[in-house]
Amino acid sequence: MDIEYILDREALEERLVKLAETPYTGEISYGAMCYIPMELSSASYECTVCGYATAHKSFSHTLHRILLARELVSELKSAGYDVLLDERYYCQYCCAERKKVYIGLTFMIRFSKKEKYHIVEDVSNDDLRCVSAFLKGEDHFLDYFDATTPFYDWIDWIGKMTGLGISTVAKWKSTWKEDSDPRVAEYIRAKRTSIIGDKV
Repeated sequence: MDIEYILDREALEERLVKLAETPYTGEISYGAMCYIPMELSSASYECTVCGYATAHKSFSHTLHRILLARELVSELKSAGYDVLLDERYYCQYCCAERKKVYIGLTFMIRFSKKEKYHIVEDVSNDDLRCVSAFLKGEDHFLDYFDATTPFYDWIDWIGKMTGLGISTVAKWKSTWKEDSDPRVAEYIRAKRTSIIGDKV
């Protein structure tokens, strides 16, 4: 099945409005309630900018996340989007301030060369899954645990990651109800007690 990505900012803005106004009626999966793997072993990070390696203690899971993030961003680049993934925080040579302020992975996206990049620091793989699914024209995405995340209940997540729909997100926040879809109310209440896009 061919995927049709939406590249035009205006079309994406219109789609965001439609998502905010249309309750999700598809299937709901609550996913596997598994634990997030611990950082059990040390690993070496090879910088994509300078090429030098930085040894990290308890880094195996983080390295796995970085490699998956590269794949997700590469997929968006191949589809024609102007996106960047900045990994320099993990390089001791490129990020002298890395021990003072946690930045993690930084995602950048713009929809025209005339625009400045919309920049989001400390992104998770779920953040990138969210962006990818939205740009593919889907109305939900499956998170790290394979749980269904309908965009109707998470319009602010799209806004955070793309910079799109500022007025739409503001209006959505003022009217959002936890019981907007009874099937997922309990799940959303639980998910909203944690930071959006836990580091998985």
